[in-house]
Amino acid sequence: MNREIKFRGLTENADDTKEFAYGYLSMCEGKFTIGDSEGVGTLVCDENSIGQYTGLKDKNGKEIYEGDILQAHGNKVDLSKVVYGEFPVIDVDTLTATDNVIGWHYEVIPTDAWSKCQPFDIPMPLTEFYISSCEFKVIGNIWENPELLNGGATE
Repeated sequence: MNREIKFRGLTENADDTKEFAYGYLSMCEGKFTIGDSEGVGTLVCDENSIGQYTGLKDKNGKEIYEGDILQAHGNKVDLSKVVYGEFPVIDVDTLTATDNVIGWHYEVIPTDAWSKCQPFDIPMPLTEFYISSCEFKVIGNIWENPELLNGGATE
């Protein structure tokens, strides 16, 4: 299976506004840059805002990147954050961790009573199946919309 490996990172413009650059990640003179494969048009990015493309798209066909915030089922308080890293494999009968795996997953943002208790607060693998069944759509990201991490919905 071929997968597209690319990144996104916030750049700072001359007028102090920030916008995302998309493409290949490289380092130039000690700074992270994102641009095309030839190094042409590369832009210096804030290294704390760099996230990798998951290779997946939301229900509307929008690319999903590390650090994106997803809304499920059109519910303004059903929010999750896209993460790459270690997360537990949970036994569905006992709700206990049986193992840990590393990969793309989503972590529920605690916005209401349901999202703060098991099994609704358990990190889950980010797959096409879950994107489809949860009707996930990207509604923001942790850098431009930090209020969503506290449950503040934008729509």
